[in-house]
Order: sequence, then structure tokens, then C-alpha cells
Amino acid sequence: MNNAEIIKKMKLGDILVKYGLISQEQLETALEAQKEFKTRLGRTLVQLGYVTEDDINWALSNQLDISYVHLTINMVDLTVARSVPREVLEFYQMIPIAKIGNELTLVMADPTDNQAIETVKNTTRAEISVSLSSSSNILSLIRQVFKEESSHEFQHSDMEGIKSGDYKKEIKRLVTRDFDSGIFVYTVVFRAFEANASEIHLEPAEDLLKVRYKIDGIYYEYFSKPMSLYPSIMSQLEAIIKAGNTSGDTGGTFSIKVMDQAIRVKVHFAPTIYGQSVVLILIPFIKDPVKLSDMKIDERVTLELARAMKKNSGLIIVSSPGKSDITRTLYSMLREVSFSDKKVVTLEDFVTFRREGFIQMEYSSIGAGDDYEVLKMATGQNPDILMLNLDLSQESVRMVFNVALTGKLILLALPFQNVYTCFCYLTSLGIEPFSIAGVLQGIFSQRLSRALCFNCKQSVTVADFPFLADQLSHNVCYEKGKGCAECNFSGYLGQTLLYEYYLPSREDRMKILTSEGTDIFVPSNYKTIKERCREKVLDGILPVSEIINI
Repeated sequence: MNNAEIIKKMKLGDILVKYGLISQEQLETALEAQKEFKTRLGRTLVQLGYVTEDDINWALSNQLDISYVHLTINMVDLTVARSVPREVLEFYQMIPIAKIGNELTLVMADPTDNQAIETVKNTTRAEISVSLSSSSNILSLIRQVFKEESSHEFQHSDMEGIKSGDYKKEIKRLVTRDFDSGIFVYTVVFRAFEANASEIHLEPAEDLLKVRYKIDGIYYEYFSKPMSLYPSIMSQLEAIIKAGNTSGDTGGTFSIKVMDQAIRVKVHFAPTIYGQSVVLILIPFIKDPVKLSDMKIDERVTLELARAMKKNSGLIIVSSPGKSDITRTLYSMLREVSFSDKKVVTLEDFVTFRREGFIQMEYSSIGAGDDYEVLKMATGQNPDILMLNLDLSQESVRMVFNVALTGKLILLALPFQNVYTCFCYLTSLGIEPFSIAGVLQGIFSQRLSRALCFNCKQSVTVADFPFLADQLSHNVCYEKGKGCAECNFSGYLGQTLLYEYYLPSREDRMKILTSEGTDIFVPSNYKTIKERCREKVLDGILPVSEIINI
């Protein structure tokens, strides 16, 4: 039995797990990426940063008891090397270097790849003896062996030696894809998910394509790639978006699975002097929204929100600059309602939580009609409760107030940062005061702020913040993050919720009804986000500098 037959019983992933180089969870993640983009497992593991090429070679050489070689062009029989099509060799990262009798020596980057071995056997009709080398060494030799041939020309005649139609079809399909750019997209999303990033920014420059992650509101430059790779990366992104049938002139969406977590990725393009700048917004699917009582909001506000959700009609506004933040809050509020005798319809940009018993409409998947027409479809379902989480035109917002007057309870998401801004927006739309006074049940505004890293925070005084001296007490010690490995040397770790809730009183409703012209009613009598921010600064949860951002 030659070593190729022994190798057939082994798998690369199992070998690496056995030697403790990767965990079983990392192997499963890499297999997901391999399945998604049809890449080699070894390359996938290296690009995900789990192992180095040397780690793989060491484990394979020890486990399989095969020689590890570093080749030069003088050690290769060119006739033997060219007996297998270049595209096949590059795809499988292997090269035949010698043939004695009917035994062919095949040097491989992954000697556990049984399909590669069978492909060479079908092509050459020879028995195979396997040796190991690095993929970089092998690919360099392939370029030298085929230096007079075009790297992109597909020689159909070279494929005639492959008797299996399956192999021919598979190789012809795979060699037309750009494997590096495919695994690049997956890797960028995977690393962003691991880092708990909300956005990925691909920013082209003269020589480099910068990759930045937005984590807890801060941008971090994670790595960069040569601009020579930019065209293939963009082509891959556009192909993925097109495959999802959600492409447009300025972007689109696609879905991807990372570590058993389904993620929707919304892509925005913008032209720059060096090419398209790309923003990828990560929208994870919500497995189970928390209860209102678990949202770390005070008991009084929790009870008032729960009471508002028990009403049969009216409008409750939830606002936040972050779309995913709003989604979690909206579904937490919907958990407060018994649905056995009510019909609930949701209209969202993206449905990231599937709830049995809801009529859930996804605006991005509806092919026809603007938001006003789709809103009419949703109201046509005659719901008791209608949740709206999408960007609505002014005409649609006015329609929402009219629908609320007919006896529906509506939850409306708006992208504003506080109650005051929401109220100013509503009055700017020309909505009649009687509509606002009659249907508005409350406005809940929220935002997530960067929390200090508890591992490295240290005390500071007002003298460290001269630009805030007039806003801070001189008799109090404050906190700031020094930076450590745990928080990526940023001084911040995680986020904390800041919020405000305005519940119109009877007196407020009368003032809204009588306001006109420049005499615009201004909401009051509620604890603002800024006030809650000051409290958390004093408690050492938030940095002093966060006061500026509110």
C-alpha cells in the first residue's frame, strides 16, 4: 500500500485538531467558509488566522510520516509537471515532479486532499506517491513551469485525460472563480463579527485598500491590502449582491452565516477618486429579544412602556441613530402583548427576528411600490398592532398618524437621537395638532454609549478636561480608560444604554392643541439622555468625554 492510499483515511481538519493547533469550533467555522466559497481548507484556515502554513506542514509531516521538501525548478521534470493542466495544479496547490515506471511523485500543500490525488490518477493513469511542501513553494514552481503559457487561458485539450465528467465539470467551474477575493469577503465579515463590529469600511487609497471596523462607535484600522487586489474584491462583492437579487446602483444586501449566526449585510457604495468606497453594515438576526424588564431601564419607565402597549390605539415612537438598537427595543415591547386575540403586522427594512403568529413584511424583498404603497399593503391587512421599522417618507409618516386615528396601535421607528428632535420633526411635517395630541402615547429615545473598560480605568480630575470645566464639579473624581489588551488599548469595553421617555400628560395634550405659528410646544418633565449620561459618568461607567457626544 503506497502512502497515497494511507493518506486517504486522514482529513486535514482532524489532524490539526488532534495536534491542538485549532479547536473543533474553529474547524467548523472554517468548513462553513470553505462550503460558502469553495476554497481549500488549508487556505481558509490560514486566511482566518487560525494557523500558519508552517503549522499545517508540521502537523501533516508528523501525522502522515511523509517527507517535507523545498523544491527548486531544477528538481522538477518539466514534461511530468506539464502532464496535468495548470489550472488543476493551481486549484489543488500541487505539482508532479518525477515519474519512475508507473509511480508518479506528487508534491502537495494538502496531502489529505483525496479528490486532488484522484484527479491526477485519472489524468496520468499512474500510481501516486505523495510528498509535502508549502503552497507558496508549489505555486512559485507552477508559475516557472508554465511561464510561457497564459495564466488565464483555459486549455480544453489538456482536460481530455480526465475521464471523470464530474471532475472536469467541477474544475472548469472552480477555475473561473477568484478564490482570494471570495475568502477575503468571508474573512472580513467573520473577523468583524468576532470583534463585535457593527460596520466594515473598505476605503481605497492610492496604494492600499484600508479595512476599518466600527466597534462601539469607534473606528479601528484592522489591516490593509494592496490596491492591485481591489478590482477582484469589488467584483466578488458585486457578484454576491447580485446573487441575492437585491442589487442597486448604490449597493445591495446579502446574507452570510458565521459561527452558526445568520447575518444580513447591507452594502453601500460611493465613488471616490480611487474607486468605490464600501460600507458593509452588519445586521445580525435576533435569536430571542429580551424582555423590557431586562433592558436595564428603570422600573417606572418599564411600567409606563408596558402600559402603553396594552392600549388599543395610539402611536408609540421609538427613536435611535442605530437601526439594530431600535429593532431589539421594538420586539422587546411587542413581548408585552398577548397575541391570542390580536393581529400583529410588522413592516421592516430587514426582518431579523422571525416570530410565529406575526405577519412580517420585509420592504427590501418587496419588488414593487415605494414605501407609501407598501405601507398601504400593510394597513390593508387590518392589524390591531402595526410595527414600522423602515425609513419612511414624510407622506408616509403623515399617513401613519391618520391610521392611528382609526383605532390601531402603531409602533414607529425614527432615526433621531432624542425626544426633542422627534417632536420637532413631527411638527415640521405639518401634522395637525389634534392628530399629535390625540394619538401620541409616548416617545422612547435611546442610544448606546461606549462604556469604560473596568480592567484599566483610572481616576482623573477636572484639570484633565479643561474644555469641560464649566460642566463638571471640581470636588469629584472621575474615570477614564487607560487602555489595555482586554479593550484593544482603547480604554473602552462594551456599551451601556442611555435613554429618555416622554409621556404626554393631559396638560401637555391641551398645550399641543392650542399651539400655533411660532408658539410650538416643547416637551418637558422627563429625565433626558444627557442627565442619565451625567449620572453614569459619576458612577464611573462612562468617560467624562461622553458628555460632549450627547
